[in-house]
Amino acid sequence: METFVVIPCGAKKKSHPCQAREMYLGGYHQACLRYARTLVSDDRIMVLSAKYGLLQLSDWIQPYELRMGQAGCVTLWHVQEQAREMGILDEEVIALGGRDYTTMCQGVWPNCQVPLDGVGGIGKHLKWLKSRIMENTHAKAR
Repeated sequence: METFVVIPCGAKKKSHPCQAREMYLGGYHQACLRYARTLVSDDRIMVLSAKYGLLQLSDWIQPYELRMGQAGCVTLWHVQEQAREMGILDEEVIALGGRDYTTMCQGVWPNCQVPLDGVGGIGKHLKWLKSRIMENTHAKAR
């Protein structure tokens, strides 16, 4: 069994089509991506997009204005189908992000790890992520 890390998309985006790894510019998304990269390789990181559902970092997408939970965003059924088609329904998953994102992940992977659950608001999430990025980076350097 392999571990995948699912990270949230972000509101701040580039204004032109590009790969998912480049689309999201916000600090929260970037912190989640940096942390995920201390845990797994890029091919084991998925972005949970409010419009597209599960994206690999290499997927090309159009910019969009949609937040998880809004009318028109992806449904749990859609994300479950994507995970089934990708063959990752039975994999270990670490879900990062706010409640709307982690709840969706828990619907797809009931046993997924949600390390930010109970940490607090976005500021505390960012502090937690920064701390873990530093710890993991130093551990790999040894």
